[in-house]
Amino acid sequence: MQVTGDINFTGALTVQGRDIKSILDNHYELGLVLIRGLIGGGYVGSSVWNTITRLSYSTDAWASSSNTLSFTTNYGGWASAHAFGYVMQGSAATVNKVIFATETVSTTASRNNGTYSPSSFQQGVGYETTGMPFGTKAYVFAGGSGAYDKLSFTTDAMTNASGGPSTQHAFGWFDKEYGYWYNSPGNATYIYPFANETFSVLSTTNSPGSLGLPAAQLEKGLNTKRGKAYVAGNSSWYVNTIFQFRNNIMTWSTNYGSQTQPNCEHAGTMGQNHGYLAGGYQAGGYNQNAHTDKVFNNTDTVVQIADAPRSLSSASPMWSPI
Repeated sequence: MQVTGDINFTGALTVQGRDIKSILDNHYELGLVLIRGLIGGGYVGSSVWNTITRLSYSTDAWASSSNTLSFTTNYGGWASAHAFGYVMQGSAATVNKVIFATETVSTTASRNNGTYSPSSFQQGVGYETTGMPFGTKAYVFAGGSGAYDKLSFTTDAMTNASGGPSTQHAFGWFDKEYGYWYNSPGNATYIYPFANETFSVLSTTNSPGSLGLPAAQLEKGLNTKRGKAYVAGNSSWYVNTIFQFRNNIMTWSTNYGSQTQPNCEHAGTMGQNHGYLAGGYQAGGYNQNAHTDKVFNNTDTVVQIADAPRSLSSASPMWSPI
């Protein structure tokens, strides 16, 4: 149906139960629709992969790419731009770029700061209604000195920066305007406005520490496009609990849904309406594993899906619209 002129109506106009104004306003959430995950590396014991593992968001189906990374990696960093993603080696400074359409792999500029167990967040990427893209950088932290790298999606360059948090084993997440970073040993939540690229400690309601998470190495979590993030477990705490952070109200809480198996070291793969805590690690005989939970962003509920074809513990997740 084509209508010329204004349309006036009384009451709410909704699409799939959501107010249409909120849909039109939220270009970050809907301007770039994510349809699958690509996960680089992972490990079991001394066996570390260079494999790229694929996950379809519509079917929860796993597959393996015919292409591989130029290195094996665990405890690495990651980022995703509009048409490609990055895997940052966990035990060295090498960086690979993965083209989503073809899954081809190339090596780009190395990180300047630290090697082992980088954490990362990035600017949220998407398209305005005009078709203009937004989101051009990622930020990578390692080495414990407060120095970090800024990765340009435009040039693949790594620029040295200072003034960042000074610990490793952390969890970073993001939305369109801000990056966030949680340090488990220090029990501190940081905020990083992309407009001025300056860190500060964020005053929050609750914290994972006050909710029961002990101070220990924190590895991975799961970001969303809904202004919230999930994190579960650390190197000394293997339970089913998931903590949730709400960006707009700066509040940590215990999530409604729990893991179906206690895990940490997830490859947190962000989707459109749901994401995955893919693979992980726990004590008690499970060790590094392929167990995967699906987290629904609307309801905060959790269900188990089929195991990945290999352990994805401390792997590097990317999310793709292609």
